[in-house]
Amino acid sequence: GPVIVEGPSGPVDGARTPGSDPNAGPAGGPAAGPAGGPAAAGFFEKLDPRNIIRLASVLQMKDRSGVVGYRGVGPLLDRILAAKPADQAPPRVHVVGHSYGCKVALSALTALSAQPARSVRSTLLLQPALSYLALADDVPDLHRPGGYAVAKSRCDLPILATWSRHDAPLRTFFALAVRRRSDLGEQNVGAAGRDEPPSKYAAMGGYGPAEESDVADTDILDPAAGTRYPLDPGSEVLAINGTARISGHGDVTNPATSWALYNLISQ
Repeated sequence: GPVIVEGPSGPVDGARTPGSDPNAGPAGGPAAGPAGGPAAAGFFEKLDPRNIIRLASVLQMKDRSGVVGYRGVGPLLDRILAAKPADQAPPRVHVVGHSYGCKVALSALTALSAQPARSVRSTLLLQPALSYLALADDVPDLHRPGGYAVAKSRCDLPILATWSRHDAPLRTFFALAVRRRSDLGEQNVGAAGRDEPPSKYAAMGGYGPAEESDVADTDILDPAAGTRYPLDPGSEVLAINGTARISGHGDVTNPATSWALYNLISQ
């Protein structure tokens, strides 16, 4: 998840944090075996120790994303936001994340000082591999805010989060693999036209953020039309249905997602 610091000459790429392969889902299916070799099935497939290792890797990547964001990127953001250049206005800071990089981004915002010097300008979450309740003000069963609800108050512009029905890893596998109590609403920080999430552990990138009064729904925009996203202060989160232009979990570097980022950094 990159942090973009916008200097006098325009946006430049700042700090990058380690992340998973953007073309791989957070919980992909079993790896293919040798060509023509036997395939485990049914009961014996469930006993395959490789499945346990894969699940452990998924959970480890998720937890490490929180640690990197909270302990690494967060303090960096604090220093950048507190900087006071002598001869120019303070730089505007834009935060972007994809998949588990979204957990890095939101963990960093959550780790900011209780009263940071100023807010980041914007945050763009592309197919976030997070609980769809991560930004909620009240998580069912827990009766407390999502782990990243505070991030909404630390951005000047509404947080933009994309989701797509074509994102198979986040539509299907995420809720099956990521089911710890701490995953509900992302408690561990170290919509119109939408489907009802099939599980309380559903992913934001597969179903969008939980519908609330401060969440607005919109379809992903075609840059050729030149229409801009409504970034008015009335909503703190803009849930972008990217089904028409995001064909899979890794399909986040295309004209439509670039247009969303441009809308934010040009404000």
